[in-house]
Amino acid sequence: SIAEIHGHPKWPSGCIKFRNLKDSKPEKYENVFNYFHGNISGKEIKSICTKGLKPYPQTCGHRIEGHTLVTPSWVLALEGYGYECDLGEGLIRVCLKVQVPRTEKGVSDFGGKPLPNTFYHAYNSQEMVSLSDWNVKHSEMEISVPVETTQVVAVIVKQYHRENIIKKLRHFNGHPHRLGHTSSFLHLFHLRNHTDDFYTTDSNEKDNLLNHPDKKFAQLGYKDRGILCRILLQKRRKSDKKDKLETGPLCVPGAVPLYRYCNAAGNHFYTINEAEIGTTTLGATGRLGYKCEKIEGYVLPHQTGYTRPLHRYRLGGNHFYTTEILKNKPVNVVAEGIACWVY
Repeated sequence: SIAEIHGHPKWPSGCIKFRNLKDSKPEKYENVFNYFHGNISGKEIKSICTKGLKPYPQTCGHRIEGHTLVTPSWVLALEGYGYECDLGEGLIRVCLKVQVPRTEKGVSDFGGKPLPNTFYHAYNSQEMVSLSDWNVKHSEMEISVPVETTQVVAVIVKQYHRENIIKKLRHFNGHPHRLGHTSSFLHLFHLRNHTDDFYTTDSNEKDNLLNHPDKKFAQLGYKDRGILCRILLQKRRKSDKKDKLETGPLCVPGAVPLYRYCNAAGNHFYTINEAEIGTTTLGATGRLGYKCEKIEGYVLPHQTGYTRPLHRYRLGGNHFYTTEILKNKPVNVVAEGIACWVY
């Protein structure tokens, strides 16, 4: 076994620390900062305990190549990013205790970088429960550190029984940061030309329309309008290697397909309502001459957790979508309500 039960009075009630023996070697540093790491997916815990945390392969946003993210807040590590096991009558959350060397200049002395709490943001603060820890500054809630400076010294396990806390944790399960680890998120790219608004989660499809050497693509005249929102790649996920995708757990309960259609004029149309066009068979043509092209991804038919509305508008024969309400829209633009809810 790579661990032994080792109680510690610093942890909240119901929490146990499994100390990582790591071949019985002494801890790497004597003067250290004690941090935590969530490991949402729960994968490769034994490998991480014996071989250490894995670095980010490339720089993307607040993630830095060769670094990993840790936090001084056990609240963020367990309640925000901790691996979850549902016991039916309670929940278990798991995180890792990580040590990095303590120096006069703090973590910045070896390339570390304090970052604000990226789990805090909520689209609707009146209905959302934001995750915060009064013991830790908001601006230093997460720390990016070179992975070679870290050492995993324990696995922390906490069991939750109180109904209000379990409700809060299940609410956090809908946060994009958790979903981004437990399911595949896709950016919905927006391209526009003089007659059509086109949305795709396929970066290759986007690049073909914008940069393809074939003149027929260039003649379409699409311009990149950036990322509109994020949606789910699939409705279900594999919880382990034995699962089939069709029978795995739901990524987000209630998620439905977002169908993409195109008519002879080249106008694209997106809907979750199967009855609007009358067919969801790929390649089949339904009402108004719209042919079903694909399922673009999965979205929510109503507000859930941290989702936001995707509004649908029509200008002539062209439909376009936005996460913002058009307050001063032209008189010839028709609002057609909320198409679905996205991230």
